[in-house]
Amino acid sequence: MPLTCRRVGTSTYGSAIEKTVTDRLDQLAGDRSTNLQAGRDINYGPTVTEVIEIAELTVEARMDRLRGIAGQEAEKRIRDVLSMVGVSLDREPASVQEKAKDPAFQFALLDVEKAYAASGDVDLATRLTEMLIDRTRREERSLAQVVLGEALIVAPKLTPRLFDAVTALFVLRYVTFTGARDPSIVIGILRQHLAPFLEHWPHSQAEWQHLAYTGCGTLDLITGFDIFDSLRERYKPALDHVDRPSFEATLRLAHPAFTVLLDNWEQNVAKSFTLQSVGLAIAHNNWQRVTGERADLEIWIS
Repeated sequence: MPLTCRRVGTSTYGSAIEKTVTDRLDQLAGDRSTNLQAGRDINYGPTVTEVIEIAELTVEARMDRLRGIAGQEAEKRIRDVLSMVGVSLDREPASVQEKAKDPAFQFALLDVEKAYAASGDVDLATRLTEMLIDRTRREERSLAQVVLGEALIVAPKLTPRLFDAVTALFVLRYVTFTGARDPSIVIGILRQHLAPFLEHWPHSQAEWQHLAYTGCGTLDLITGFDIFDSLRERYKPALDHVDRPSFEATLRLAHPAFTVLLDNWEQNVAKSFTLQSVGLAIAHNNWQRVTGERADLEIWIS
């Protein structure tokens, strides 16, 4: 029986981004050029063209502040990320492309440009592009749209380790999959959806404090949650009659990362960290990117 996240269906917001960032950046031709992908037609309608042209004019107006090699590199990075956004936006329905002409979109796009111009991190550019497009799909001034706008500002402040930290907590504490009929299925879910984010576990107290500083969540060292109790509450009746020692022993055998997780849990402040809206949005984006799953953000933010 296929497993799906509770209340999850196929996204109604258009197809997922199919190409990797490297593919997209390798495609880039000259400035103001139109790039074509082999195997599919790309037709930049007037809406997408206008959006990118407006953004390019804004870039040109700001480039006078940067001089020499630094300015040239920043301009190149910005044009690269604009091309990436254009390719992604072109895949969206006309209704979404029309929203991209709004000033609010241009301001959000400026956040993406600034982050990539400063870092040159292609992986970060992909994350920000996905969140920007997802933000544009949302109803104007909806909570999800506002949160995704804030996530565009916060995400550049996180290291790859911290993306994994919030995502691991997201899966461990906030995601419930339907179809888990027995303990083996629950462990299979964790192996598929949690283990990929435990490569850098455990994280230091300073890292969790930084996540709290950025607004991804709150840290309350007085409280904490228990892994087994949380799983048993969310995966009824699969774990109703399972005792902790046998479940944890089986979990340790399922993946080496689970042993590290369990051995360090009581001493790690992760147990006292609660994700807030921005942290949930960033974790949701990272989880979808890594696992290929699709779930409506409004399950957690509505």
